[in-house]
Amino acid sequence: MAKEIDIKSGLELDKIEVPKSRPVSSLKKPSERSPSQKDPKPSSQKLSKLPVFVLIAGVISLLGLVFVLWDQAIIDLPLLKSKYAERVLERYATIGPMMVSTGKDQHIKFTIMVECKNTKLKDRVVKLEAKIKNRLLEALTSAEGKKYLNKQDFKSLKPYFKKQINRIVKGNPAKNVYFSQIFRY
Repeated sequence: MAKEIDIKSGLELDKIEVPKSRPVSSLKKPSERSPSQKDPKPSSQKLSKLPVFVLIAGVISLLGLVFVLWDQAIIDLPLLKSKYAERVLERYATIGPMMVSTGKDQHIKFTIMVECKNTKLKDRVVKLEAKIKNRLLEALTSAEGKKYLNKQDFKSLKPYFKKQINRIVKGNPAKNVYFSQIFRY
């Protein structure tokens, strides 16, 4: 018998020992195994689903909490419109423009923003805008109003306007008054 030599590895093939395999009859059937030799796959599948389920439930509840906080304008998310800013702007009513003479060839044109306590009161202010304009113009022609205009003391004019608006609209809607425009001619 000639010896075969593998040229690539340099091993003699007839000296390699191959382990003998067991006969098929010596293997036990799955039903004959002892309880400690059971297949571990079913229990590991149940255990692997539980952490995944807990992780998914945690992520979903966290996202839900963030959405609720954003929707109620408690937090502000950088890529989304600010709900807080939208809600605040919903409470502002614009009144004007109005023009008043302050003396010889001098006029002031202004527009005010009324910050209301809530949107229902803002709607009342918007409905009564013409009445409020007339009242404010009358107030500016009074002695006290002329005093503020002559001094150009617009800071003291804001609480004066707030008081005049609250006299006209029931429920004291004006939380604060701001000038959005002031032009002197």
